Amino acid sequence: MGKGDPSLTDQVDDLDRLTERERECLRLVDRHMSSKEIARELGLSKHTVDWHLDKARRRLGAADRYDAARRLFDRGSRDAAPGPGVPSGSPLRSRRGPIRPG
Repeated sequence: MGKGDPSLTDQVDDLDRLTERERECLRLVDRHMSSKEIARELGLSKHTVDWHLDKARRRLGAADRYDAARRLFDRGSRDAAPGPGVPSGSPLRSRRGPIRPG
């Protein structure tokens, strides 16, 4: 790794800094849900969902919400708790396919 490259430890620390609500929103982005659908699922406004997703994106240094979701589930899927409607022990990996804009 170069001098300016973030270490794996730094990246894991960033995942630990996410709030539970940010994790929930990213979990639903990983399931290809739009902001409107996430808002309906969690009982929030679309604006609040977008705010949580933007905060998570910035904390992780991700390019967009989909990149943030990939970072969370590529490195932290073992540590992430299941979201609403996801039975405990279910895989949290996204199904591969087209991603709808949120």
